[in-house]
Amino acid sequence: MNNSEKILSIVVPTYNMEKYLHSCLDSITKEDVPSNLDIILVNDGSTDYSLQIMQEYEKRRPDIITIIDKPNGHYGSCINAGLSIAKGKYFRPLDADDWVNTDALIDFIKKLKTTNADLVITPRTEITNQKKIFSLNIEENNLFLINNLRSKNINDISGILSMHSMTYRLELLKNHHLTLLEGVCYTDMEYYLIPLQYSKTFIFFNLELYQYRLGREGQSMETAQFEKNRHHLAMVINSILNKTPMYLNSIEYNIMLNQLIRYYGMVLFNIISNDTDNKDMKILYSSIKHTQPHLWTEINKALHFFPFIWNITGINFNFYSKLKFAIGKKQLFHS
Repeated sequence: MNNSEKILSIVVPTYNMEKYLHSCLDSITKEDVPSNLDIILVNDGSTDYSLQIMQEYEKRRPDIITIIDKPNGHYGSCINAGLSIAKGKYFRPLDADDWVNTDALIDFIKKLKTTNADLVITPRTEITNQKKIFSLNIEENNLFLINNLRSKNINDISGILSMHSMTYRLELLKNHHLTLLEGVCYTDMEYYLIPLQYSKTFIFFNLELYQYRLGREGQSMETAQFEKNRHHLAMVINSILNKTPMYLNSIEYNIMLNQLIRYYGMVLFNIISNDTDNKDMKILYSSIKHTQPHLWTEINKALHFFPFIWNITGINFNFYSKLKFAIGKKQLFHS
C-alpha cells in the first residue's frame, strides 16, 4: 500500500453544530495529521454557519477533506452518504460535537496499516466533569477471532461496544450493503451492531481515540429528546431485529435486551404517563413477541410483566402513571 492510499475514512455528520465544530475539526486536521486520512464532512441541512466552517477547513486541508452538502435527513443519511464515497481501508463516524485525541489518531492510522481485522476496537473516553475511560481487558495489537469477544461476559464489554469505540473495515460494510435508516435518530446503534454479525476477526488498540462529550443540551437520549423521538428508537430497534440474528445470550442479544429494558423502562415509568399514541409499542410487540420469544420473556421479567400486560389489555399509560406513584418506581425495578 503506497502513501497516497487512504487508510481511514472519518465521516462527520453535522446539523447546526457551529458551537462545537471547530474543536472537532481542529482535532482531525492539524498539520501533522497525514494525508492518508479521508475526512468526509456531511452538512445535513444546517441553518447556522456549520457549512461555512467546513469550507474554511477544506481550504486548509484540501488533501483530506471532502464536503457533502445535502438536505436534512438525520444521522443515518449522513453515514450512508459518507459510505458512498469513502476511500479508506477502514471507516468510522465522528459526531460533530465530539473530537478525537490527535496524537492517538496519528498512531491509529499507522496501526491500521498493519492489520486487516474486520473490526478495530479502541477505548471510549466520556467527557463530563470527570473523564471516564471504557477499555477492554485484552492483549492489544493481536488479531483475535470474533468468538474471543463473544466469549466474554457482556458486563465486561458492554461499555466499549458502541459507535465511539468501533471502527470497521470498509470492504466489510460495502460487501454487506450496510445502509442505515434515514429520517430518524438513534441509527448509530445500527452502525455498530448490524456489521458485528459479519465480522470474523477483531483487534484492540489501546489508544484513547474518541472523546465523547456528555451532558450537551439536545443530545438524543436526554429526557426531552427521547419523549419527542421515542418512535425513532422503536424503528431503529425493529430494523436491527430484522437484520441481525439474536442468538440467545449472544453479544447482539444482550445488547438488544439492555436497550429494550431501558426503552420500555423510560416509556412506562419516566416519560409518557398521558400518551395515547403507542404505535412504537405495537411495532416492537410484533417484532419481539413473534420472532424473539426469549427476548420478550426476559424484557417482561425485568419490567415485572408490564409490557405483556399493556399489549394484552391495552391499558393506557394513565394506569402506569398512577401505579408508579402508588407503588414507587424503585420497588418496581428492584423487587
